[in-house]
Amino acid sequence: MELVVCNSKSDERRGAAACKFTDDIIEEILCRLDDAQSVMRCKCVCKSWLSLITHPSFKHRHLKHQVPGIVLHNLSVSIPFLIHRRGSESFSSHKCPEDIDHISVIGNSRKVAIMGSQNGVICLYYTVHKSVYLWNPSIRKLRILPPPPPPPPPPRADSPTYMYGGLGYDALTDDFKVVSLNGCLRRIRDDYFKRGKLVEVYSLRSDCWKTLEMPDLFSGHDYHGSSSSTQMITDSYNSCCSLVVNGSIHWLIHYGRRERVTLPLYAELYLDHVGIVAFDMSTEVFSLIDSPAPSLEDGFKASNVHSMCDWSGHLSLLTLEGSSPIEIWVMKQYGVSDSWTKHFSVDFSNLPVPPSVQSFQYINPIALYNNGDLLVQFEYRGSFYRYDRKRNSIEYLCPAAPVVQFTTYVESIFLS
Repeated sequence: MELVVCNSKSDERRGAAACKFTDDIIEEILCRLDDAQSVMRCKCVCKSWLSLITHPSFKHRHLKHQVPGIVLHNLSVSIPFLIHRRGSESFSSHKCPEDIDHISVIGNSRKVAIMGSQNGVICLYYTVHKSVYLWNPSIRKLRILPPPPPPPPPPRADSPTYMYGGLGYDALTDDFKVVSLNGCLRRIRDDYFKRGKLVEVYSLRSDCWKTLEMPDLFSGHDYHGSSSSTQMITDSYNSCCSLVVNGSIHWLIHYGRRERVTLPLYAELYLDHVGIVAFDMSTEVFSLIDSPAPSLEDGFKASNVHSMCDWSGHLSLLTLEGSSPIEIWVMKQYGVSDSWTKHFSVDFSNLPVPPSVQSFQYINPIALYNNGDLLVQFEYRGSFYRYDRKRNSIEYLCPAAPVVQFTTYVESIFLS
């Protein structure tokens, strides 16, 4: 197989070739295409290219060359998903997949929730029909999953159940897995990770669900309260989804004793402990990862944890208290609680204020990129700005959007 490049149409007619590439070079070129749609179009060039691109190993080689980014889920009815690649000057916009946009809701993005994302595939939960989808927006591929087994009835009629979960890719078996957690919501409290809860796990390879039982994750932890209830760490208008690091799906949780807080809608929150529940996709075992121990020296407080993120393949936590500097805590050795380290902090009060920003009194970090850059807002549901850590500067990205969820994303040809 040779790739022939001609300098002009006249050269092509005369059969003149500027250069010829070997199979290895062609494969390297195709792997480095940063537009997944272009890769899909290349399958139509010839049979040899089709064979190359559809080989099971090609999607992994192509993935390694892609620039990671994030996807934002906002409340815009017309364009509910915004994707930003690290270093890009703009966002790409995506509508809900057509199979999700039933006529009755006309694409109401409030009815769609992101459960997780990995390798360019996003798991969506459509609350109206209780349907679960795998979606690759880069190549516009959608896969509807068989419905999971129905959850047991809630203990109280005024405590409806709600499905929460995550998505991950098991590299050992070349398989996407979806974890479905059903919790009983009462105001802001839930019990997704209660001992004995039934957990449904879907395998794309087998195209079926199986049932697991949640272990007692909190038996070895000393706190004043009951392990039967856990609380997801969320912001009132922006929440992180599950996160995949080191072959496991992770959920950020608060648990422990109830304390009074000054919130307008809720009189109490669980503020004692922050932890991360991990689900190993190969062993299918749940475990609890402790957060950094409270320290006067380093200043870690569980109540300041804003979100969970991926810092260059390391499990990380982002903390924020008022207008104080944003801090990034990184787990240097996966699963070892003593390896948590305050990696860096960002003090916006020492940075030049962009012309469009009035002040830094309000700071909302939306997401952390894996190179340390931050996507932030300086007004409630205001415009998006990127903090460039290398340059220690702030630059405007795009107008405001009411973000309700974010997760990591990278272009790929998975699901093709």
